[in-house]
Amino acid sequence: MTGPISDAGRAPAKKRALVVDDDEGLLEIFNLTLSMGGFDVASAPDGLSALAILEQFRPDFIALDLMMPRMNGMQFCGKLTELGVRIPIIIVSAYWEPTNEALLRQDANVVGFIHKPIRYATLIESIRKLLPP
Repeated sequence: MTGPISDAGRAPAKKRALVVDDDEGLLEIFNLTLSMGGFDVASAPDGLSALAILEQFRPDFIALDLMMPRMNGMQFCGKLTELGVRIPIIIVSAYWEPTNEALLRQDANVVGFIHKPIRYATLIESIRKLLPP
């Protein structure tokens, strides 16, 4: 007698992360940290590149810098809203202005903020706290 196939013995699927930042060194460290934390990671140096990646790679969340060339983080958030794309976004930036933060908090995709400089020892824990279960 055969029954339904069980997923009990399989490892859970890795969460997928898209990291968007124009700082190459930070991208490398972020990618390594997230990979070691069990995430499948893609990265982009700006918002336009991130939009292109989203056509192929559907992340569970996006870690997004604000100050980038070509398309900054605020513009990227606006474009996702315009396209009707719903993906949790964690803003990771050293650039903090109360007006921008207030605007970003109104964006349905933005779930939290991590201030630079980043404490990599606690990065995974911080991300897991900000993401929906």
